[in-house]
Order: sequence, then C-alpha cells, then structure tokens
Amino acid sequence: MCGGRFEPSGSVLFMGRAVRQLWCSLSFPDWGGAGVRLVQSVIFYAGGSPNRREAVDKSRKYEFVKELHNVFLNTGVLVVAHYATINVAQMTDLRCRMRELGAGLKVVKNRLARRALQGTNLDVSSDLFEGPTLIAYSVDPVIAPKILFSFTKEHEALVILGGAMGSTFLDYSAVKMLAELPSLDELRGRLLGIIQVPAIRVACVTQAPAAQLARVLNAYANKEDVA
Repeated sequence: MCGGRFEPSGSVLFMGRAVRQLWCSLSFPDWGGAGVRLVQSVIFYAGGSPNRREAVDKSRKYEFVKELHNVFLNTGVLVVAHYATINVAQMTDLRCRMRELGAGLKVVKNRLARRALQGTNLDVSSDLFEGPTLIAYSVDPVIAPKILFSFTKEHEALVILGGAMGSTFLDYSAVKMLAELPSLDELRGRLLGIIQVPAIRVACVTQAPAAQLARVLNAYANKEDVA
C-alpha cells in the first residue's frame, strides 16, 4: 500500500505456500495423485477450474460468432484486410473514422470468422482469412472501402485483401473501385441539388426548339459511347 508497510494478505500467503509445495513435489520422480490435486488447486485459485474456464471460453466464442454472423447478415459490404504492424493508436483512429460514418471494424480470429460466414450470402474466399485479420463493414457499400483506402494512404502497413458485396466476391481492384464511388449520402445531395434547380431554368430547357434538344441528347449519347 502506498506510504505504508506492505502486509501480505492471506490469499497471497496461500499462493506462496501452494507454489512452494508444488516445487517440492516436482523434486521427486513419483509425486502421484497428490501432486495432480495440488496443481488443480493452484489452477483453480488462479482463475477457476480447468472445466469451468473451458466452458467460459466456449461461451465467449459462441457469442462472438453469433454477433459476427448477425453483422454479416445485415452488412452491405465486407472488406478483409491485414493489420500486421498497425499499432494501438492507429487502430483506435481507424475505429473512430468508421464509427463516425456508421461503419464498423473488428479484429477477428480467422477460424471463428469462417464459422460466422456460414449461412450467409456473402461470397468471401476463405483464403483471405489467414494471418492478422480485420474486417470492415457498412450498410452503404461505399463507406467502408472508402475509409480503408483513405487510411492506407497514411499507413501502408494496412493491406486490403478483398471482400464481398452480397453474393459478389470483391478482389482488391473491385474494393478500390467501390472506394472511388460517391457514397449514398453524396448521391442524395447531388440529386437534391438537381431537384432544386430553379423552375425558370427547367422551363428554358423544355421550351427549347426540338432540333436543339435532339442535338444535345445526341451529343450526350455519343459521349457515353466513347466512355
């Protein structure tokens, strides 16, 4: 305790005695069932019985898979990436960027992620789930890819592998293409801008001679063909 003499508690003394007894038992070739019971008591004291700890671990894995499965069922896009040398501060920054725009980010265990994908329509190659893996997801299929690619420009250690948009598998190029598209909110803003064009401008266009309108439409069609 700060500013005073340290007095070991009963639990600390018990642990010290248990460790000493274990060491003495290991000094003999035949320490039999008593030694096994001693090891079990130390394990129980440190964090519960082996069976209980195993049950808790299984329960946590089940809940994680269940939560991840629900994410996969409701997401508009899933992107898989490797984060080998991304530090804690950088990962926190990336999480915040995702959260601000309604997207999500999770570091996953590959085996559990593969299990969570079962029963969904996401077409994701299991080969992507190797090594230190994170997933980014969003209902808007543009948001998660856009944030990840923006982040990779600052931190090359984040490597985008691919992903899925529903039953469509996305390789790196496809994810990049999505990142370059305007988001749904941006599209709504543009559409709103078009709707709010002054009525007089609309009237001028609709009252233009038919031949002029035909030339404009034809020029636009030719531009689309060239593109």
